[in-house]
Amino acid sequence: MEKALLYALMTAILGILIKKCFKLFVGETPVEAPDQPSVASTQRNSLDVSLSSYGEPDDIIVVDPTKMNEATGSILVYHSKRTLVYNNIVINKKAIADITFHNIAIPYTPDIYEIVIKTTLKDHPEIFIRTGPDISWTQDVLMQIKSVIST
Repeated sequence: MEKALLYALMTAILGILIKKCFKLFVGETPVEAPDQPSVASTQRNSLDVSLSSYGEPDDIIVVDPTKMNEATGSILVYHSKRTLVYNNIVINKKAIADITFHNIAIPYTPDIYEIVIKTTLKDHPEIFIRTGPDISWTQDVLMQIKSVIST
């Protein structure tokens, strides 16, 4: 019993020492800051910009309730124009080839789900829409998008 406890203690101490030496000699990988946008983020990501550019939508699909007032939090649906607008990207319903979703989380982190819209658009062949950590919410949003496209 004492040997097992001593072995566990020595293994833990050795692991800590290896980590410290690794950080000392190798260092940590620096994280680069993303490029700064030329337009202020409140103006660039605002849903009001999309509304002023494309007019009042016939319907709105909320994809992330925590970002509902941002361009990445909602999809604007225009039935008469047969288009969707997400993050100031206009998507014609005929240009949509496939819609699916998947979990983009890495191991040991909380789930993050994302809807992927594959299109025939040259500038945006794939559009990634983050919906948050709830799979049932993501499936509901996916069904809303599919029902809008089918009409």
